[in-house]
Amino acid sequence: MIMQRIQTSILNFFRNRKVFWFLFFFYFIGFILEMLYRNFFFELTVHDLGYQAQPIFNLLFNGKYYNSFEGMHPIANHFRPGLLVFLPFIKLIATPIWLLFFKIVAYMSCPLILLKYGKKYFVIEKYAYTLPILWLLNDIVSRTLNFQNVSTGIILPFIMLAFFMAYENRHKSMYLLLILVLFFKESMALVWLSVGAFKFVISKQYRHGIFLFISGMIIGIFVHFGLMPMFNAGNLSNHHRLFAPFSYIPLKIIMFIKVFLSTGLILLVRPLVLLFVLPAFGLYVVGAKLGFFYISAHHHDFTITITFVGMFFVLKSYLEGSTWLNNLKLSKQKIMVTTALFLLMVVGFSTGMPYLSLLRPIYKNGSYAEQFKLSREAIQIFDKIDKGITVYSCKGTGSYLLKHPDVRHLQYSTLELFSEKNAVSFYVVYPKNRKYMGIDSQLFSLINNKVQEGLNNGSCVDLNLFEYFNIYLINKKTIDS
Repeated sequence: MIMQRIQTSILNFFRNRKVFWFLFFFYFIGFILEMLYRNFFFELTVHDLGYQAQPIFNLLFNGKYYNSFEGMHPIANHFRPGLLVFLPFIKLIATPIWLLFFKIVAYMSCPLILLKYGKKYFVIEKYAYTLPILWLLNDIVSRTLNFQNVSTGIILPFIMLAFFMAYENRHKSMYLLLILVLFFKESMALVWLSVGAFKFVISKQYRHGIFLFISGMIIGIFVHFGLMPMFNAGNLSNHHRLFAPFSYIPLKIIMFIKVFLSTGLILLVRPLVLLFVLPAFGLYVVGAKLGFFYISAHHHDFTITITFVGMFFVLKSYLEGSTWLNNLKLSKQKIMVTTALFLLMVVGFSTGMPYLSLLRPIYKNGSYAEQFKLSREAIQIFDKIDKGITVYSCKGTGSYLLKHPDVRHLQYSTLELFSEKNAVSFYVVYPKNRKYMGIDSQLFSLINNKVQEGLNNGSCVDLNLFEYFNIYLINKKTIDS
């Protein structure tokens, strides 16, 4: 009797309207607060926010579509011209947090899409809340909000909608969405493969499915081997060296296990859906980047989105009584379902909650007051330096200097410029407190040593403008003379 009550309570939790809306606003407010915290407490980074926002700033304020962090045309290394959609917003208020804001909006749109179509297609309407609640509690999805990579994060609802447009045979809308997502990452041709497979196995529209699948392959090959090299002096993207389909096989297997465990193995209730979910993982199967296989990063935002589409059609089939699970006794069904949901609920509440980053200064031995003053000083740096001189800045500082036409990342290679005879003058900008630099202690020491040498021989000028920042001008004319 007690076990039945527990099972009923768990099921009610995942099909309760009030639970969903409470979690929805709890997460939305939490992520907005985290976004504001990052902006006002010096936790914006050039990886990857600065890298993706700087070309937009450069085009808007300097008339040049160029990524100075990577030292190349923005399309040379990643195909994401779609990010230029942020131009009017950045023109209105020149801040990169627009990108983070719309990533949050995109994330919060997906459970609303699942809710809408759940009410439309589930034979038992109260289960329309199940997947939206699971989305909010899914730690893979929510953790992507901790990373300042936005290119695929802002198109998740468009990816999800493409499948529902395909299901409803609204092909004009489907193709519009499929074309749209191509402009946000070179790997988005994989979405065409998944939608094509969806058309084949779910809609039974075999010719259309094969056409979409082949089209996706052709588009992906053209973007990688034809279009992107046009902006890179004929060279392939740096990411092509990561092609290694037979490397890291154990890690790739573990990756799939983790992804499907994070969804309670729900896809196995109707294994047919795997045929359109798995193509989304194609890049990770053939790649050799370790970040692909550790699902706590941002890389799995679009793959888990397609996985949720698969879960939608699994749940739809289950409610219609057409899965192998329906053939089991009702008591066994409840045990299996409630156990999976309970574990997902526990994991979601313990690992994927927002608000945690707000406490970072406490458990990272930082200082709210110092981080706030750093961010306020950082936004003043741009007005204090020459726009015609290159700036080398550290991880956190660079995101406040995006209007500068030539801001670069402070790294080990920067050390060579201090003594290079043919180099031009440049700035180095970084916090005086190393804990806020985002670089290792060895590089911090080496930079300080080079600066001290420059101060001693007169080639380095301490601008001495701020309390919390070092700003040095390395005057190469002095060295050469």
